[in-house]
Amino acid sequence: MSWKRIVLASAAVVAGGAALFAVTPLGRDLLFHAVPMRWTGEATRLAVALNVGPGSVIADVGAGSGALAVELAALVGPAGRTFATERLPEQRQRISDRAASAEVAVTVVEAADTATGLPDACCDVITMRMVMHHIGDPAAFARDLRRSLRPGGRVGVVDFAAGALPHLAHDHGVSPERIIEAFTAAGFAVVQQHPNWSGRTYLLVFTAPRAG
Repeated sequence: MSWKRIVLASAAVVAGGAALFAVTPLGRDLLFHAVPMRWTGEATRLAVALNVGPGSVIADVGAGSGALAVELAALVGPAGRTFATERLPEQRQRISDRAASAEVAVTVVEAADTATGLPDACCDVITMRMVMHHIGDPAAFARDLRRSLRPGGRVGVVDFAAGALPHLAHDHGVSPERIIEAFTAAGFAVVQQHPNWSGRTYLLVFTAPRAG
């Protein structure tokens, strides 16, 4: 057998194995965390859940590599605005580089452990994906999020409960009940709960009080 045929046969085996892996519940969960954000469709699903569209002003808090922020920036378009917050300078540079490569506008903001760094009343929507389980004082952080939202603004929290992800430590995660308690104490109302969002995560959607 020629080397070309061996390579093609090997590729077919790998592709078949990946396809079989993807149809199992564990396989789908792990692939959700492994494949690029743009392939999962999660940004579009979040936009629908949070009523994000052209012209929206949004922020991705704890944006990491900027993958979600860049996808959301494309959805809000030039009429909208996208903020992305991170603590470390190398992370902020990574977000800026990703946005420049994707040719979308993202305003990168320096965050602190207990505050977003966002301006007051700047946003219609704030997203936090896999961030709240790192927050030591969720109630204080929720209060700071409220400061940065316009009246009636929305927050979407995607996270996972302790023990939900088999590739992480059993005590790593945060319960949805703890997040709901923190946000309601800060004056938010929970309006949506999606316990099976994707990849063994959940989505909680909150609204800030309206003026008056």
